[in-house]
Amino acid sequence: MNRDIYVNSSALSKMEKLTRDYKYVENGGVLLGRMNPRWVRVYDVSDAGPKAERRKAHVTFDNEYITNYLMEKEEDEHFFIGTWHSHPSGCALIPSLTDKTTMISLSEQNEKSHFPIFCITKYETERFEFCFYELDEYNNVVRKMHTMIGS
Repeated sequence: MNRDIYVNSSALSKMEKLTRDYKYVENGGVLLGRMNPRWVRVYDVSDAGPKAERRKAHVTFDNEYITNYLMEKEEDEHFFIGTWHSHPSGCALIPSLTDKTTMISLSEQNEKSHFPIFCITKYETERFEFCFYELDEYNNVVRKMHTMIGS
């Protein structure tokens, strides 16, 4: 699959703040927007939630918070399109084995034409960095090289 990814600048700013606020542990949430077989549009992102478990090597989302956030955003016709999470400062933006397992598990719950996307972020030396990924039809992780930012 070779979809273009468009990210709303306010969603990217929110991800940056949530990454910076927790730069020594992992944080994350869901990506909300719309998608089809040709493109994915990210309109909003959530936090992991107030009861989330944030550690250096993993984040466990507050499921109640995430569920409520998703239901609220469906009213705006923004739907679950993937997940994002941060890696602590000093770590790479490369998916870990746990990240890959999560990607495969989430993708198996969706149609191939609507596989979710994944974003890994970090805040390093006062600079926000991010990479988007998706799975191909063989469950290989593919880094998305071209991401467009807009309003």
